[in-house]
Amino acid sequence: MKTSVESFKIGLAAFVVPFMFFYSQAMLMQGTWMEVLHVFVTASIGIYMLAAAVQGWYFGKLAAVLRVVLLIGALCMIQGGLISDLAGLAIGVALLAYQKRFVTPGMLARGSD
Repeated sequence: MKTSVESFKIGLAAFVVPFMFFYSQAMLMQGTWMEVLHVFVTASIGIYMLAAAVQGWYFGKLAAVLRVVLLIGALCMIQGGLISDLAGLAIGVALLAYQKRFVTPGMLARGSD
C-alpha cells in the first residue's frame, strides 16, 4: 500500500496537466507571447506547489493544515486567471515566509521517521 501511495504522489502532476490545457489556450501556445509566458510561469509554480503539498515539504516539513492551504494555493495557480494567480502566489509567498521564519534547521535535522 505504501508503494501505491508514493506512486500516486509522484504521478499526480501528470494527471493535472491535461486539465490545465482545458483552462487556458495559452498552454497550447495560442495567444501572444506574454500570455504564453504568463501561463507557463504560473502553471510551473502551481505544479511545484501541488507537488510540495502532496509530499509535505515546502522549504521545510509542512503540518497537515499547511499542506491543505498550500494545496488550495496550488489549485488557484493551476486554474489560471489573474485573480486566482495572485491568490495562489500570495498563499505561496506567505507559506514561504512562515517556513523561513518558524522552521529552524534543528527541526529539519530531526525528521519524523
